[in-house]
Amino acid sequence: MTPDDARRELAAAPPDPAEAIAHARAQLQQIRTALAGMTGGAPPRAVLAELAQGLAAELATHFDDLPMHPFTGRVPRAPGTWGWLVPPRAVPHRVVLGRYLSLTVPQNAGTGYTVCGARIAVVGLGADGVLRRGELWEMITLPEGVESTTDALPWDDMRLRRVPSRAIRLVRWGGDAQAGRIASPAEVIDALTRVASAVADVAARDLALLDRLMGGATR
Repeated sequence: MTPDDARRELAAAPPDPAEAIAHARAQLQQIRTALAGMTGGAPPRAVLAELAQGLAAELATHFDDLPMHPFTGRVPRAPGTWGWLVPPRAVPHRVVLGRYLSLTVPQNAGTGYTVCGARIAVVGLGADGVLRRGELWEMITLPEGVESTTDALPWDDMRLRRVPSRAIRLVRWGGDAQAGRIASPAEVIDALTRVASAVADVAARDLALLDRLMGGATR
């Protein structure tokens, strides 16, 4: 066996279990230390969720200009154990993203289309600047060949067209496990960033048009 063969055999040999465990623990400790330094000890998901809520509050100042599908959210008036006794208030919302949680077998709905029932979870941006989440059952009609997915879908995906179709109950979206069932903070921030870019593009075009018109009027 040549020296090169020996080195290749040593490199291919499985690592010692005790060394592998020690290395993994050291990596985890380094990651925890780095995260604690960035978040002050708060859970990273909670910090990211609050950043998403902050971005949502800024976007809400342009609520009427947002391109997402509008719907009505029924929001609890009072938090806590007895909050369910108080009738909810209606707050306008726009869809940020959604996720198919379950669906029935698609049936033929006419030439080129299928229909199925789906349990869908959504995250919506309220006119009051609060991100909220909820679930509903919908009958969905889609072109044949459009595949279902369990991935989080952005607001402009055709599989979320006109969803929700009615008012639904909502609660505040956060970084907890139940909210993560719909979308992670990173996915929500990404969707909100896309919305902000779309709003900024429209505003830039309006500004350019005004500049041309106003400039022409003064010449």
